[in-house]
Amino acid sequence: MHRLNGHVMLVTGAAGTLGWAIANAVVREGGIAFRTDLRGVVGEDIDQLHDVTKEEDWRKVIETIDDRFGRLAIRPRMTRRR
Repeated sequence: MHRLNGHVMLVTGAAGTLGWAIANAVVREGGIAFRTDLRGVVGEDIDQLHDVTKEEDWRKVIETIDDRFGRLAIRPRMTRRR
């Protein structure tokens, strides 16, 4: 049984080891991983370039997800605490 069943999840840092693993786990569980990062090849490693420190990049990412999928269902918090 797929626990995520078509839900869209934004995975930032998806070109890195942890982000890649999370995106793959989402897909294994039946979800859709929308992968973003500062590096990587769009269409291969990631779906969109994204600098999480830039508000305009967040707008573009959310707009793309809305256009493609209708809504974002899951967004985990992946930032480090200091």
